[in-house]
Amino acid sequence: VPEPQLEPDPGPEENVNPGPEPEPEGTYAGNRPAEIGDRLAEETGAEPRRDDDRREEESEPSFAVVAAYEMKRVRQRGEFKIDLNKYTVDNLTLRFDQNVGDMTRFIGDERVFKQVNLEDPLFTQREITVFLDGLNLGDFGDFVNFVTVQMRKRHAGGDETFDEVRIDRNNFEQQANNFKMLYGFKGDNDRSRWLEYEYQVKWSFFGGHTIEVPWQRATFDAVNLASPLVRRQVDLEIDPVIAEDEGMRLVTVQVYYDLGGTEKSVRATLRPSREQLSTSVSYIAPVDAFDYDYEVSWRLRGNRSASQPRSTSNEAVLFVDELPEGGE
Repeated sequence: VPEPQLEPDPGPEENVNPGPEPEPEGTYAGNRPAEIGDRLAEETGAEPRRDDDRREEESEPSFAVVAAYEMKRVRQRGEFKIDLNKYTVDNLTLRFDQNVGDMTRFIGDERVFKQVNLEDPLFTQREITVFLDGLNLGDFGDFVNFVTVQMRKRHAGGDETFDEVRIDRNNFEQQANNFKMLYGFKGDNDRSRWLEYEYQVKWSFFGGHTIEVPWQRATFDAVNLASPLVRRQVDLEIDPVIAEDEGMRLVTVQVYYDLGGTEKSVRATLRPSREQLSTSVSYIAPVDAFDYDYEVSWRLRGNRSASQPRSTSNEAVLFVDELPEGGE
C-alpha cells in the first residue's frame, strides 16, 4: 500500500484569509456619498445638491449630550450623647410691656385721670427772639468772633430762670439769624411784671477785643442786637495822569484807628506801574466815630522817595496821588 502524501504546511500567512479589501474612509461600496447622491438625482430627475449645500452640511458638527442622575436616600443610625456639663452663654431679650386694656372705666377716677386747662398761666411759657441787626455772614469772617446773650427772669415767688444763646459764624447761617430764649410761669400772678426780664450782651471781636454791655431791663418778646462797633471802609485812589507825570512806582498808605483805647493800624499798597490805581482798607470803629489818621509814602522813578506826615481825615475816599511840595 503506498504511503499517503502530506501537503506541506503553508504557514501562518498562507492560512489567513484576507477577505475583501477595506473600503476607503468616507465611501460606501466604493462610492462617495456625494457621487451616489448625484447618480440618484440623475435617475429620479431631482435637482442635484449644490456645492454650497454640501459645504454647509459638512461644516455642521454632530454633537449630543446625554445626562442622567439618580437620587439617593441616606439613612444613618447610631447613638448620640448630650453632655450637660458643658454650656455656652447667650442673651435673650424679653419684652415686659403689655396692653393695659380698656381704661374708659377709670375716666371719672381722679386718681387715674387728671384734667387740666392748658390756658392756665401755670402752663404758659415766654419766648424771647434774639437776632443781630446789620450784620451778615461776611462780618463774622472779617471782625466778629461771636456774640453771647444772657437772659435772667426773677419770678414773684423768688425763683430765677436763666437762659443764654451764643451766636457765631456757624449757627448764624444755620439758624438764619433767628435765636430763642425761654422762661416760664412760677407764681407770677401779676401778668404785667411777668413780662419783665433782663439781658446782657458780650461781643468778641478779632484781635482779642471784647465789649460787655451791662444788664438792661426789657419787656418786649424780641431783642435786637446792634453791634457797638461797625466796619468802616476807606477807598484809596490814584490819578493815572498824575502818577505818570510824577513817576510813581509804589504808594504805601497806613491807616490808624482807635479800638477801645488801643491804637491799631491797617496798611495798603498801590503800584501804578502795574496799573493798580485803586484799593480799599477796612477797619472797625464805634458807631459814632468817623475820624482816622493816615500816612502816605511814595517810591518814585530814579530811586527817589517822598512821604506825607500823619494827617487826620473822615472821608470815605482818600486821594493819595498829591506829593507834598518839596518833600523828597
